[in-house]
Amino acid sequence: MLLIEEQLELPESHRGTNVEYQRFDADDPAQLFSKMLTTRRAIVLDQIRRRSYELYEARGREDGHELEDWLRAQAGVTAARA
Repeated sequence: MLLIEEQLELPESHRGTNVEYQRFDADDPAQLFSKMLTTRRAIVLDQIRRRSYELYEARGREDGHELEDWLRAQAGVTAARA
């Protein structure tokens, strides 16, 4: 069994935390597939988060539209990835 410890690309706010490194068995296809999906989901969620904040700022940082911003950002990111 080959165990791999990989340093993940994380935002600066997560550096030095216990999520910075991940161990997985490179011989286990299920673990590799799971890692790929987890990484991909994290990237998509980060894109949505960033776009949602851009929408918030574009509106003049007016509170009370968090869900609307998130859903608009999600739709935009999802459409761009399709």
